[in-house]
Amino acid sequence: MFCAEPPPDTATGLKADWEGTLKVKGDEVSLKDKLETSVTVLSARNAPLDAFRTGLFTLCQFYMNGALSQSEVRPLFEKLIETYKLTQPVGTAQAAAVEAASKAASAPAGVSAK
Repeated sequence: MFCAEPPPDTATGLKADWEGTLKVKGDEVSLKDKLETSVTVLSARNAPLDAFRTGLFTLCQFYMNGALSQSEVRPLFEKLIETYKLTQPVGTAQAAAVEAASKAASAPAGVSAK
């Protein structure tokens, strides 16, 4: 068992260009280099989302390490979802994603929620 960390909020791109010239008898040596970096925002994180993501990861760790039983972790997970839903404007992508996760979490074992 393991607890997967949430995906990152940004991605970093690196591009390196090298160019070289070497002439032995003509004694010509040159070297050029260029390094470019870029950051792409993958998702915007606000305070409620940060608390939600941290809460999910922490609940998973507590359960996996035996600090919480399955019967103890489920109500805490449901409370975390409900608290997060209360902080999101209706109709946002975040609210829709949490609603889907909430339905999946409340489905009986072995049954997928749709």
